[in-house]
Amino acid sequence: MAKNSFSAFSDKLTDMQKNINKELEAKVRIRSEILAGDARTACPVDEGNLRNSIEGFVEKEKDAITGGAVTVNEYAAYVEFGTGPVGTQTGGHPLDSELGIVRKTEPWVANIPDVGVRYVHGQKANPYMYTAMKQNEKEIIDDFGSVLKEVIRSG
Repeated sequence: MAKNSFSAFSDKLTDMQKNINKELEAKVRIRSEILAGDARTACPVDEGNLRNSIEGFVEKEKDAITGGAVTVNEYAAYVEFGTGPVGTQTGGHPLDSELGIVRKTEPWVANIPDVGVRYVHGQKANPYMYTAMKQNEKEIIDDFGSVLKEVIRSG
């Protein structure tokens, strides 16, 4: 009798794990799209290429579910973290010390299209991805906690 009870309990736990993974994946998908939308909104716009390149993503590998917002734009990091002395002097980025961000300390020469050769001092950080993440942090935590509570209650 005890063996059957253990088997039933084990089956119930397996079902709960499947339900948790299914519900969490759905929440990650929703939150990733919200996060990407908020990052697009917070993104400074020149021509719109950076803003248009921001997408939500969800990856699933075994029982691990990862999601968020991403861009493959070639200058995305320069906008997010700033560059050169200006990037540092204007306060940098909230993650500078955590990520070990180091910027050039001296101006450099650049050939700017339609302008010509100029000394460049960099640009201030415009954290759009970080801003979106901080803006959604509490809701993300609350969503995942509620999924666990809901599945456990119904399990």
